[in-house]
Amino acid sequence: YVRYGLEIKLRVIEAARRGDVWEAVAEELGVNYNTARDWVRYHQGAGISVVPQTVKKHADGACFTPKQLHKEPQYMNTLVNKQKRRDYLIQLQQYQA
Repeated sequence: YVRYGLEIKLRVIEAARRGDVWEAVAEELGVNYNTARDWVRYHQGAGISVVPQTVKKHADGACFTPKQLHKEPQYMNTLVNKQKRRDYLIQLQQYQA
């Protein structure tokens, strides 16, 4: 088991970030290929990309979820809503006739 110093690790990661051949840098520094590959993969995956729309929605407080909106039970069966449903069903039956 070999522990590599932070400076060595950063040199390999920086080479990958610049688009250089990080494999050659790792070999030159005596770092195991699999270890260097894990470092590079981890740091490439740690980057966060955010589209402007996400930032705008977050800033506006307009975060949306795929869950459906659930109505409050106390507003579902008011007299006004019962009358609206009744009128809708009567109109629907007239269209079907």
